[in-house]
Amino acid sequence: METKTRTLKLAQESRQTRNTQVEMIAMTRGALLTLNLDDVRTALDRYEACDWGEVSHLDAETNDDCLEHGLGIVAAYTDRNGSKFWIMLEDGSSMPTVMLPEEY
Repeated sequence: METKTRTLKLAQESRQTRNTQVEMIAMTRGALLTLNLDDVRTALDRYEACDWGEVSHLDAETNDDCLEHGLGIVAAYTDRNGSKFWIMLEDGSSMPTVMLPEEY
């Protein structure tokens, strides 16, 4: 419960220092051809709420720290067909990229 509270607090604070709202995304060709787009939208909603999906506890904490300092973030999700995908935000970028892990 403490981690979730910390994440929500960071999400609120980060809106003042770094916008996590997604206005525009990039998608790799593989992601566009493979993923269920409704599930990508749901994942983007989770990403905007600082829910990093299927990453380890340590990776989630790292993402929280990176959010505070404007560094890159990696979130992981799975669509309804079982296809795993990442939403990545590179250091200094404001546009996340949706990609399949094998496209990295």
